[in-house]
Amino acid sequence: ATPAGAVTADALVATLEKLLPRGSFSSQEGRGTDTPVAGRTVSPYARVVYDDGRGGAAVAVSVNRLLPGSEEARRTAQCPDGAFIAFDDCSAAKLADGSTLMVLQGYEYPNRRGGTKLWSAELVAPDGEHVSVREWNAAAEKDSPVTRERPPLDSAGLKALATAREWRDF
Repeated sequence: ATPAGAVTADALVATLEKLLPRGSFSSQEGRGTDTPVAGRTVSPYARVVYDDGRGGAAVAVSVNRLLPGSEEARRTAQCPDGAFIAFDDCSAAKLADGSTLMVLQGYEYPNRRGGTKLWSAELVAPDGEHVSVREWNAAAEKDSPVTRERPPLDSAGLKALATAREWRDF
């Protein structure tokens, strides 16, 4: 039985699939709050390979909590230093509800090897809720062949997925 208030991996995966544009899905995996690891509750996540007709791409969402107002919360939604992280574009903005959203168009590897792009959105709400969205232009994050020129969601799509109200339920 699922503990009261717990969220299953299946519910997280179904939410991710519902929030993505029309396409096909494979390699679904996730972890709910109903699955403790080493006796501890861990951050829930969902991951799918999503294909909008232009090639399969890994898309993942995780939800956790950060200490409100902490240095970690501030850094999480801040653009990285370009001297240390290779990226093509980054923007960070305060949203109307007080949340901070950072959208980054970068690479899986610091030296950009293999052409694997990693684009992400990090949303940190005033109460510490943290939604992390990551997408690649390959079906897996590491050492997988590039399947498309760029990840499927543009900056607006990443923002829409990260700020979706549905994640607040987890």
